[in-house]
Amino acid sequence: MFIPYGNIHYRCSIDLQTQEPDDDSWSILIKTIRKWVSKKPAPGKDDSFWKRWFFLGGKWKSTDKRGIYVDTARFIGDRTSDTPQYWALRYQHPCDENPEARIWITDIGVTILGEKKFRLNLRLSHRIKEGYIGEEPGAPSHTAPAVIKKLINNNYWSVSSGGVELRSTPRVLSLGSVVRRYEAIGLDSGYVPQRGKTLCSLHSASRYHANVSAFQRHFQPDGVHGTSLCRSYVEPFDSSLEESPDTYRSSRIGQ
Repeated sequence: MFIPYGNIHYRCSIDLQTQEPDDDSWSILIKTIRKWVSKKPAPGKDDSFWKRWFFLGGKWKSTDKRGIYVDTARFIGDRTSDTPQYWALRYQHPCDENPEARIWITDIGVTILGEKKFRLNLRLSHRIKEGYIGEEPGAPSHTAPAVIKKLINNNYWSVSSGGVELRSTPRVLSLGSVVRRYEAIGLDSGYVPQRGKTLCSLHSASRYHANVSAFQRHFQPDGVHGTSLCRSYVEPFDSSLEESPDTYRSSRIGQ
């Protein structure tokens, strides 16, 4: 049976659009999700896992691997039975490292926004299994479902979030682009990194929810070249430190 989610590990909302001439973009998206789900249970080619229920709504339980469940549902809305306006999935499986203690739950919702344009919302969570008695397992490492990277890397799709194109690899941003991105995610204008006023020190892109993994800027703290990613905070620029037109200096970068 399905157990409600516990600790939220990862979540995101992305928009997908394609300019390909085919009319099967909804099916292609759902098939991509199904292929990702199939990795752990690895059902045979004749298994019911590959039947139409995955698209139409239904339940599936692995007969070979204990504790793996898949549940899908749809609501046609103002679309058609072949391309429903809303589609949802819940996928539950035991933890690879602690299968007797922890379970993982992935919830995915797909909404049709327009012609060949979709919004995918994903939430990954984990919790201790009911009935488990023993030492609590350590916190899991920071990860994101591989299906997100697969969609971003697929040339069939143009993927964005908040109007910003998403990539799986870093990109170099100009100072003006950084200011616009900080304003876009609603940070106080007094903390937008502006020359001589504030400084952003990035440390962990995976923990920064605005896809700032693309942010890469070169700093020279105390004359030593170094690149630091964001700790999810912006610290005031120290005006007492020497400043050149193209270089920011801070004794705290990299701490």
